[in-house]
Amino acid sequence: MQATLFKLLGVLMILLGMNGMVYGQKSDWKQDSTYLNAHLFDQPDSALMLCKKWLQKSTEGSKRYAALLSRKAVIDDVQGRPGDAVKGFLKAIDIQAKKKDSTELSFSYNNLGICQFYMYRYDEAIENYRNSARIDSLMNDLRGWAGTMLNIAIIYSNQGKTDDALYIYNDMIGVMHEVKDYSLDASIYSNRAKLLVLQKNYKSALINVEKARPAVLESNDPSPKMTLEVIASNAHLGLLRFDEALSAARRGVGYDTGNNYPERRSHLYECMSHAFYAKAMIDSANYYNDLYQEIRDSLFTSETQEQLSEIQTKYGLAKRNEELAESQLKQVKYKNRSIRSARKASESREQRNLFMAVAAILVVIGLLLWIVLQRRRSEQALLQEKLHSKEQLVEQKEAFLGEIHHRVRNNLQMVSSMLAMQERTLNDQQMTSILESSRSRIETMSLIHERLYKNSSGRSVDLNEYVQQLSNQIVGAYSNKEIKMEYKIDALQLHIDSMVPLALILNELITNSLKYAFEDGKGTIGVALSVVEKRLILDYWDSGKGFSEVPSGFGSRLMQSLSRQLKAEREQGMGSDGFHQKFYISQYKTSEE
Repeated sequence: MQATLFKLLGVLMILLGMNGMVYGQKSDWKQDSTYLNAHLFDQPDSALMLCKKWLQKSTEGSKRYAALLSRKAVIDDVQGRPGDAVKGFLKAIDIQAKKKDSTELSFSYNNLGICQFYMYRYDEAIENYRNSARIDSLMNDLRGWAGTMLNIAIIYSNQGKTDDALYIYNDMIGVMHEVKDYSLDASIYSNRAKLLVLQKNYKSALINVEKARPAVLESNDPSPKMTLEVIASNAHLGLLRFDEALSAARRGVGYDTGNNYPERRSHLYECMSHAFYAKAMIDSANYYNDLYQEIRDSLFTSETQEQLSEIQTKYGLAKRNEELAESQLKQVKYKNRSIRSARKASESREQRNLFMAVAAILVVIGLLLWIVLQRRRSEQALLQEKLHSKEQLVEQKEAFLGEIHHRVRNNLQMVSSMLAMQERTLNDQQMTSILESSRSRIETMSLIHERLYKNSSGRSVDLNEYVQQLSNQIVGAYSNKEIKMEYKIDALQLHIDSMVPLALILNELITNSLKYAFEDGKGTIGVALSVVEKRLILDYWDSGKGFSEVPSGFGSRLMQSLSRQLKAEREQGMGSDGFHQKFYISQYKTSEE
């Protein structure tokens, strides 16, 4: 009886111990998962160790296993392994879709989109963001939906699709009163203001800056504060309010007390340089322009040196592998000679010894073949590394070219600002008109370099997007006119050598129509561009009164010179929808040539 009691007590103690272990494991998981979610970004090494620990303890294909896969993918992305991150997200998404784990599935889609955004795979990123937003909407998670839609708007901004991005921001503002997330409000208004500056709607941009400011100032992070002042300074510059632009830029610089944000500080110095140039304070302007260039060159040089160091390290490793293979091959050859000598010396021995020697020779020959094969693989790997190095050099060249276009655009904008300042000091109407026309031509070329800076190739411009942006910019300068624009433009990427003269011709045509064609201030302007029989045809028309003789002013002479440069034939006359001017362009280059 006593022995039976002891046995029962023993079994009870074992069961209590097992329950304690299970409870302890659950407690450990709760504690570790909280730590994991809180430190994915600031302590990725510790978070990665926890992920690997619990992946081993979790059942493959379970919800927890999928959640851990997605967290590990986030860490891979943070630590610079985007390829592993994408694979991890896709595997997690497959499990979560089967398990119908909506919350985690939305998390994985959203973070996969973030990973692909930084890999410049914008279309795939947008598709995954939309999957995440759709799930958040079904779960009535407005905060998650808003954060994901904000990511989509940021991609549209990077692609130059400002209208699409503004549509999303406007849609988000309409529902944000239900979320009551002031930090998210600040992001929306701040990004919306940035787009409005790009569209030259400076007053509306400043209104959005002020709506974002209270929430931004509550943050302890200097980065959003500096970004907001960059936007405000650029808006003031656009309104020719140079003192206010300087004040905003100085506020932004003051937030960076530890010089920890050189990228944003460089943009603030750039704004200060433009403002001082416009105020004719050349020494101050040059001083801040030098600071801007110094930071930009430092950032670019640092990134380039890191890439070159990585290339040299990989190349050196391949070279050492090749030397090792050659050394092994020499050793094998030496062994082969020794075996052949031993075989000759043992020809008189018994059959068993001869068999063993032949077997040894076969082993050595197999080893030789293996080493030769390894050497060939090493050579192929070295060739692939060299090819990759060349591709990186091409990417660096394109980056240099983009930086050049950025600086050319900045210099042209600076010249335009100085002409605008000079224009306001003149009383002579003729001189004012000349300066206004010159500034319009300069802004036309500046817009080309802006598009080239955003284009990954740095050599061509999307014809449709550029013509519409240029037309809206010129028409917007004539606020007293009510003009409707019509476009019929083929999808073309035009090389800069052809884009510049074509853009200047369009600038002259639109400007002339706005000045002389519409007596009542209302009308329609149309632009059609198409390729017919290997010729690029520009058909420009307006609903104005037209003219019987070709004008002989500077603008007309400029168009004649540009037409000769493009080897273009010109004809004009009245049509059913207005006065037409056609240019048949024989000499032009696209991005494919």
